[in-house]
Amino acid sequence: MQWSLADIYKKQVRGNIPPRKHLRVLGEDVGLYTKEQGEYKHIGDVSDDNFLKISRIATSADSQEEIKDYLTTKKYDVNSFKGTDNYINLVELLDRGAFEVYINKPEKPALASNPGPANMIDIASKLGLDSSIAERVANFQPIDAGGSNVGPGEILIALIFDDVTNSTTGGDLMLGSDKLEVKGQGGRFGQQGSRGGVSLSLDPLLKDLDNKPEFPAKTGMELILHTVANAYKDEDKANKFIPNLHTLLKQVYPGGNLDYFHDDVDFNELTSRKRPGGVPAIAGIIRRNLAKLNLDYYAKDKKVNLLLFTKGVDGKVKTPGKVGDYALFTVEDALKDGGLIDQGILRATAFSPAGLYPNFKYYF
Repeated sequence: MQWSLADIYKKQVRGNIPPRKHLRVLGEDVGLYTKEQGEYKHIGDVSDDNFLKISRIATSADSQEEIKDYLTTKKYDVNSFKGTDNYINLVELLDRGAFEVYINKPEKPALASNPGPANMIDIASKLGLDSSIAERVANFQPIDAGGSNVGPGEILIALIFDDVTNSTTGGDLMLGSDKLEVKGQGGRFGQQGSRGGVSLSLDPLLKDLDNKPEFPAKTGMELILHTVANAYKDEDKANKFIPNLHTLLKQVYPGGNLDYFHDDVDFNELTSRKRPGGVPAIAGIIRRNLAKLNLDYYAKDKKVNLLLFTKGVDGKVKTPGKVGDYALFTVEDALKDGGLIDQGILRATAFSPAGLYPNFKYYF
């Protein structure tokens, strides 16, 4: 059965259905006609999929304007990036993926209702965005107007979730009225004062010891605190260790919650070695509390309570999971007793001062 453009138009009007959406239901060839002297002339047949492509070519300018209007509602415009080419490239990328199909969806998902673990590319493709284009948008990482790198998945998250927009007041995104910080695999919070070894003076920590231990340049903070705590016990000065430790930590985390380190912390509970079968090591209490202190300080400094980890394309270090995997959580979810850090769901893999990685379904 053939359909003329006139037939399609009539059905569209009756059902108030946009032509391209209607064509997807037909599942049959579409007849193409030209109008000459008031008469329609049949020029050939195309599949409904090819008709969609032809229609998009003919209306590309209109589609791009629709995409730009939608980007404006998401607080992205030509001034959002360092250089106009980044904005133009984003518009053209979305145009190639027929993003207006998604724009015209009557209902869009909310991130607050889809915290994950999930995959943003899978969500986008189910809603009409070509999966290969969705992946390219997820990996689109231009420089923002402030000179910072846009994180993996950041733009796609803003575009596909109804309750997320770009942030114009600092930070990455906004979830409703709350700041949302996005971290890719390997993402860390703030300056890493001790990554790869001691880069701050240990004098405040060691000042009351008669026999001060010395540490190689790449000694981790977990081993340092374990060693020094026992040195104070050996000299019968255990009561001086925690106050001196707080003085040291204030250098890295001014204003951070130092109460994670107190007299009841067992500084002999160290991180276990990696277990057989590739099972990750279990973080000891020192490492977990350093992770909490680091996240607490970072969240206060950035005035952020919502965090989203996502997986981008692997670099030198390969990580499990798929590009676009993400998980949303609150700072309180991570910091509370028995929370994500204590459970090992957020892993402090090293004192940097602490590196946090989610392992909901995968490890970053």
